[in-house]
Order: sequence, then C-alpha cells, then structure tokens
Amino acid sequence: MKRRAFALGALAASASAARPAAAALSRDERSTLQRYLRALSARRFDRAFGLLSSSERRYFGSAAHLQSVFDADRVRIASARILASHADARGVVAIVSERIDFFDHARQIRATALARAAYGIVREHDGVRVKDPYHPWRALAPAGIAANVDGIDVALRKASFFTGRIALLIGFAIVAISPFPFFHTGVRRYATSADVVILPSSRAMPP
Repeated sequence: MKRRAFALGALAASASAARPAAAALSRDERSTLQRYLRALSARRFDRAFGLLSSSERRYFGSAAHLQSVFDADRVRIASARILASHADARGVVAIVSERIDFFDHARQIRATALARAAYGIVREHDGVRVKDPYHPWRALAPAGIAANVDGIDVALRKASFFTGRIALLIGFAIVAISPFPFFHTGVRRYATSADVVILPSSRAMPP
C-alpha cells in the first residue's frame, strides 16, 4: 500500500510546493475520473483498464495485470471523493480522498486508511483518459515461499514488477525463548520487514 499512502502523498506535497495553477475539471473529465474510481471500487478492472490512457495501458499490458496490483495488497476502495484539481505541464491532476481497506504485509494484519491519491487527466484522440501512476505493472503476493536461516524465519511477502526493477517485500521473524517461562508461554516472536530492490546488472555474468 505504499503507492497510495506514501508515493501519491509525496506527489501531492511536491505539486503543492510548486504552486500549480488551480483548474476545475470539465464535465467530461470529472465523469471519466468518477467512472474509473467506481470501476476500481467495484473491482471491474476490465472497465478501469479501458479508461486508462494509452501509455498506461501499454505499461500494464492487460486488465489482469492491473488487477494483480490491487489483489496483492487485497485493496478495497470503500469510498472516493474528488477534492481538488490543478493544471501543470503534463495536463490536469486531480486529488482524490480514498477510504481504503487493505492487507498490511509488514504487520500481517488487515488495516484501513484515509489516503489521498493523485490521478492525471489527459485528452487523447478517443476522448478523456486517466493516468494512474506509481503502480508496478504487475504484483504478486505468493504463499509458502519461506525458509529458516540461522534461526531467522524469512518469507517473501510481495513482489512488485516495475520497468527495469523488481521490488521485494521480505518478512523476517526471530523466535526467542523467554528466560521467565512462567510468563505467558515463554516464547516471544520478534518480526519486521524490509524492501529489497533488484536492478538488472550492466555487467556480463562470468562464464
């Protein structure tokens, strides 16, 4: 969920710092964005994919890949409200408040959040289209990929595929025996997680 809770918040903050010109959405721009948000809320990714800009459709490749991004984090958009919009060199950017339900991979629990997301609005030859940035083009949350290394449980929580890199969310857990076993069960589990980014090597592998 870093995409909605952090990356888009950073975009909104940087856009605010640049003092972009305010721009009201036209009727067809607002309608297209609302249709896209409704499609995401209803998990109709085929409809949402069809409303994306041509460059975004090329990036994701298919509606199934778009869906995989939301499935990996088990995201449900409970509500969405357009707050504001502004114009910059790339076109019109709309700021949307979203109440979302998702799975927190780091803590391994379901969570809710009220986040702000930025959506681009562009006009193409076939009408108004939406840009939904910062997603991986595909994501997976595999089950059962885990190992124990020197007493540390290591598990792959999520893999996100971007152009030119792969981001892995890996969970680590240490099980320790308490010196005071009469407290609870005498076993405590310490857990954390880390992001690992894999980049393609520019050097040839040795023979």
